[in-house]
Amino acid sequence: MPAVRHAALACLLLSACNNLTLAEPKIDVSPYVPVYRLRGNTQMQSPTGGVPTDNPSLDLNDFGGGGYDTSYGIRGDIGDGFAGLRIDYYRLNGGTARRGALGGAWGALPAGTVAGSSSSMDELRLGYAYDLYDQKFGAVKGRELQLRCAPTVVFAHRDLRLRGFDDSGAPSDSHEANDAGVVYGGARLRATYRDFSVDAEYAISPGVDFGGDFHGTQQDFELRGTWNMAMQDIGLFAGWRYSRFNVRGEDHGLQFRDELVLDGFQFGIRIGF
Repeated sequence: MPAVRHAALACLLLSACNNLTLAEPKIDVSPYVPVYRLRGNTQMQSPTGGVPTDNPSLDLNDFGGGGYDTSYGIRGDIGDGFAGLRIDYYRLNGGTARRGALGGAWGALPAGTVAGSSSSMDELRLGYAYDLYDQKFGAVKGRELQLRCAPTVVFAHRDLRLRGFDDSGAPSDSHEANDAGVVYGGARLRATYRDFSVDAEYAISPGVDFGGDFHGTQQDFELRGTWNMAMQDIGLFAGWRYSRFNVRGEDHGLQFRDELVLDGFQFGIRIGF
């Protein structure tokens, strides 16, 4: 059933693309280096005497978390360079260099454990932006300020794994969360002046999903500045992203609940074809 729903959503996105944006599309490929951190709170039951016992919520800082990690991502755009289809894949690989003392139990880790943590996440986003507003301001050709706006719809999928461990080798524990797809609505803005452009995109999901462990209101904001090389369809960019999401589920018989924020910087290159 989830596969059928995914296919139906993809068909809706593609059917919405029958406009001038994709009449003669160009393709942009943007590999980038994200320097992100995962922070927030996590809660996981403990198997006390074989019976799951609730624990207090812990800050990821208690596991030595909150630091920035470098990973990789790639984005592809099909359209006119602003509106159209977009697919974005990002891989999170995080680990803590420092350790923290747990203020409460977390899975098999008892309170007071001097613990570290690691995290990994695969995120795939498929979106479509409809060109709604495009206006230039200025009397000198080539030096106008161009403003564009497009409403967006985004379908996101994530697989997340959090692990806590004791450097002594035991105990350790982890939980995994995934979803069958979350739907966001939002808007994309762009301001362009000569060879420079600034993009801002905001998306929010009020709990619209196809099932899984990602629930409730989720938000995503991205700000990116690009220098476009004259006479070449190449751009260098730097940006900042903020993504908030909530996770609730069960792994090997233990319930978990996370309220997480992914934020940080990104650096990359856009290549047009």
